[in-house]
Amino acid sequence: MRVRRRELWLVASLSMACQQGAERGEPAVSATVLSSQLDGEPTGIGLLLSQSDQELQYWGVPHRYDPDDPILLALDRRWEQFASSHPPVGTCVVVEGRPRDEAGSRSEAIRVGGGEGGLVSWRAALGGYRVVTLEPETRSLFAQQAQQFGHAPSCHAYLLRGVSLWQARRPSEPLSTFLEDLWPWESLGCDPSLDTIAEVHLRLHGGELWSIGEAELARMLDPVAGDTDMARVMARDASLRDAHMVEGLAASWREGQSLFVVVGQAHLEAQEQALRSRLIYERAASVQLEE
Repeated sequence: MRVRRRELWLVASLSMACQQGAERGEPAVSATVLSSQLDGEPTGIGLLLSQSDQELQYWGVPHRYDPDDPILLALDRRWEQFASSHPPVGTCVVVEGRPRDEAGSRSEAIRVGGGEGGLVSWRAALGGYRVVTLEPETRSLFAQQAQQFGHAPSCHAYLLRGVSLWQARRPSEPLSTFLEDLWPWESLGCDPSLDTIAEVHLRLHGGELWSIGEAELARMLDPVAGDTDMARVMARDASLRDAHMVEGLAASWREGQSLFVVVGQAHLEAQEQALRSRLIYERAASVQLEE
């Protein structure tokens, strides 16, 4: 297996932590870092931990909404391999966003349910696995954002993210229905009407919202590369959600559960250091890399 320099650095850090854990007499943990180049499959990045009969598979993949996308096909195989050795009892499946396990087909789960999260939710539910999200409570998250950036800018950023998600998923339902199902806007004091969204966008950004292309809107909201107020709202959104996810994963790991986790690739990249601290430094004893 070819491992990139960044991942070699991660393995070195894990190895040092594991050696320190062994000196303290802690239970043996095997850690494997997988890259997007594993077996030539574009699977994103992954962090695997195992201890006795407990295992964590954490996959960070680029968001995809085409059922035939190689990333999602590879994720199918990853899930099948995991499920073959981990029964539903004592196992928890974690996805980004809201679990969408009610879909009638694989294609519907991906297109409507939310890409990789919809796929894994659907497959896990078919097998009788418990599917959860480690997302923070919506109202609490929004309140923190509104305090930092103001109520109106926060509403606008999240509504436009909804528009961007609708464009990417291309569901059969109209945009207004999609937005209504996405978040409890009225309880947040936000008006999800399309006319209001367009009017606010024109006032804040001096341009017609509906003339913006899909790629341009995605760039405006990009929490990593974007340079707009909306992007800053999204960047803090990701940071708050990452911290919440790490705490939840650490708690489930300490309880002895095996976990199959699928999120967007940027989340795993951002959580890497905190995950090492919470899941490795506390309990690690040995490390191995698959060849």
